[in-house]
Amino acid sequence: MMRRKSRNRQFYRSLFLLSLVFCIFVQKAGAERFTVYDVVGRIKILDASGQSSIPRVGSHIEDQTRIRVYRDSSISLKGEGRYYRVYASSLVQFQDEPLLVYGKLSSSTVDDFIDLHFYFLPTPAQGRTIKVVMQSKDRDIEVHSSLLTDEGNERPLSVYSLGDGRYRALSGFDCEAPPIRYKLYIEATRDSAHHTQIVYPFFLKETRYPTGKVVLPPVQDTLLKPSEKKRRQSEKLLEILSTSSEQSLWESAFIHPIGNPEIISAFGKRRTYYMDGKPIRVRHHRGVDYRALRGTPVIAPSGGIVVFAAERVTTGNTLVIDHGHKVFSLFFHLDSITVKEGDRVAPGDKIAEAGSTGIAAGPHLHWGLWIDGTFVDPLDWLKRNF
Repeated sequence: MMRRKSRNRQFYRSLFLLSLVFCIFVQKAGAERFTVYDVVGRIKILDASGQSSIPRVGSHIEDQTRIRVYRDSSISLKGEGRYYRVYASSLVQFQDEPLLVYGKLSSSTVDDFIDLHFYFLPTPAQGRTIKVVMQSKDRDIEVHSSLLTDEGNERPLSVYSLGDGRYRALSGFDCEAPPIRYKLYIEATRDSAHHTQIVYPFFLKETRYPTGKVVLPPVQDTLLKPSEKKRRQSEKLLEILSTSSEQSLWESAFIHPIGNPEIISAFGKRRTYYMDGKPIRVRHHRGVDYRALRGTPVIAPSGGIVVFAAERVTTGNTLVIDHGHKVFSLFFHLDSITVKEGDRVAPGDKIAEAGSTGIAAGPHLHWGLWIDGTFVDPLDWLKRNF
């Protein structure tokens, strides 16, 4: 009887040891899913404890490991039926699969990766336009892009093909956008087998705007009050600004929309509105105001199609030109409009006459530039061909 109990204990002890060895083997095998097969340049592997090492061809990458790739370097790995390449100036966290923290990461079912490069300009700042250009030798890919914040907010960008493997996305930052860290995210896919990600972090530069005041006549008090008509007009305008020509309708830098231009209120200016000597509201100016007498000719700053020409409660006689690729010029407080919806205009064509309709302190021309959902400083477009 004692001999039988001893044999049972020995059996269960052996079974436990075998199970333990099996678990260790499975854990080790699961942790070493990624094998290095190519290393170029300076690269560091950081394990979960913070220890660093240099990767070698044939070595394994475990879970909870980070790979930091420095300039002019790259590392290629194979794991679970997929190939991966981490490019220069990148940081990747390995968990169930490689997670790109920043830089560039490609994956494929074969050792063949999408060729994708990008640049953007100018330096991102409050109230300014940014242009993102992506280029690839691959002709059959889909490219998507967005702006991300550390809080998880995402703003998709409209990406348009320029031909010859080039793509462009135009966007901007509101004059009150928080000056925090953002990430430019780019994703390219050829098919289910080929995928490339780029994550580029940057800080938004703060822009210092002047302050000023606007004195409104008491007769405009009723225009400031909320109404169903104003709500419907706002919805209609936003609907118009949500769709745009798939073609870029401008060819060079924009021009001033008025002759002998004199700016009386710059973009972003923090203005306090007064009525009857009392402050009634504070707003950042999301456009440029030009000095203009009633009837002064207004000209198209660039080529485009007239998509709105009508009166609105707040902005008076209003004209909107679609320049393509989600770029729109908006003109407010016009005395009259000399074009109609659907008209194609060229730079310098007369489109309207300045006035003071809507909520305005006096005759002038307001020019706003709306890019993919955000008002930006129009004057940037006079200095650079985006």
